[in-house]
Amino acid sequence: MAYVKNSKGVGYSDPGFLEHFIWILLGLATATVLYCVIFRRDASIPFAEGRRWGAYAIVMAPIVVLFAVGMVIMFKASWTFFAPIVATLLVGIGEEIAFRQVLFGALLKRSAHQGRTVVGAVLVSALAFSALHAVNVLGGESVRKVAIQMVLTFLAGILFAVLYLQTKSLLALILFHWLWDAVTFFGLEKTYSWLPLVMVLLTVLQSVIGLVLLLRYRTVKAQSVLDPMPAHSN
Repeated sequence: MAYVKNSKGVGYSDPGFLEHFIWILLGLATATVLYCVIFRRDASIPFAEGRRWGAYAIVMAPIVVLFAVGMVIMFKASWTFFAPIVATLLVGIGEEIAFRQVLFGALLKRSAHQGRTVVGAVLVSALAFSALHAVNVLGGESVRKVAIQMVLTFLAGILFAVLYLQTKSLLALILFHWLWDAVTFFGLEKTYSWLPLVMVLLTVLQSVIGLVLLLRYRTVKAQSVLDPMPAHSN
């Protein structure tokens, strides 16, 4: 990020930032995928059977609609249009693998081994996810703006983790993460002045759902959401 800012003169909030940053995102996403392939046994999460999709559907449905609107309204047959879409997909892949599959998975298995609830794993992974976004200050963002981003990404980290516990689908999280980021980079607010308010309301909805689900999981032991693990894997 600092490289793009200093060498290209393009900051995090500047148009075209993702066009310059996309190759770095490709490298990071590839690295996380390779890690899971090479260390697939350590990275895998042996979830118990049973999936719940209600909360996911509630947060996902409006984002799908906004993404579809953005694709229709903002479409241009150019790399400038497609670069943010590809870049945000790479962000979704890299961050969900790193923070939900690898980090949250490791914390969840450790909590199960220690007889703890899932709450600690959710909160620690959310804190780490939030801390990652502190690097945005290197892209020219103000400390105040980055601080707000870190609070929002902490809440998002909680939501992603509890949705993972519900759906047990990393692909579902990647899709949600991708579409949300893509919508924020479409620039639809230039066409629809009401969109910023809608995005704020959706953020509040997502945060409330994440916190409510976390509250419901407060007494749930980590071991209960996992299949029984062989002794040698603990």
